[in-house]
Amino acid sequence: MKINASLYQVQLQGLQQKNHQVQSKKPSNQEQDQVEISNEAKKLQLKENMTTDREVKMENLKKQIEKGQYQLDSKAIAHSLINHYSKEKKDDN
Repeated sequence: MKINASLYQVQLQGLQQKNHQVQSKKPSNQEQDQVEISNEAKKLQLKENMTTDREVKMENLKKQIEKGQYQLDSKAIAHSLINHYSKEKKDDN
């Protein structure tokens, strides 16, 4: 069986030309990808920062308690408790 090499060369050249045409049609100034962060994602980022701030605050409170420097304001605590339970009664009615 004899294989006609010139036929395959012609087919190969045709494929190479098509490939070159497809590549040349691609736009050279392709648009850049863009990322948009939703409002919900921005809120989550803020919450993460708040968590970090809260952790720092808790560490400071722990240090104050360990050193015996933390002062409780019993009046403020009592007012807060009264306000909290007063609101619960109003919500129940």
